[in-house]
Amino acid sequence: MKTFIAHYEAEKLSLTNMRGETWEHQTYKTEVMAQMDSKPSYESYLHMQQVLLDNHYETAKMTNTILEMQENMTPLSTISDNKSRNSLKTSILISNMLIYLVMFYCK
Repeated sequence: MKTFIAHYEAEKLSLTNMRGETWEHQTYKTEVMAQMDSKPSYESYLHMQQVLLDNHYETAKMTNTILEMQENMTPLSTISDNKSRNSLKTSILISNMLIYLVMFYCK
């Protein structure tokens, strides 16, 4: 039981020490910490681990989908139409931005 409490306190401290968060992330963190404080430590620890595992799974799934989309894109050099080429460049830029956002929230 002491181990669970120690892990719970360490995770709570790491949530407290996060910097450079978006407003949504701060709100989510506050809600999770409030839920953690409303339950006994053992239940809070298990709930928090489940939330982290679910988030990791969803993030990995989203990253794999984005990478698959990038692999299936037509190379720019094979497109002769400028409008289509610009559209594809925009799609690539958006998918790269999504990957960076996913990686940012994984930290």
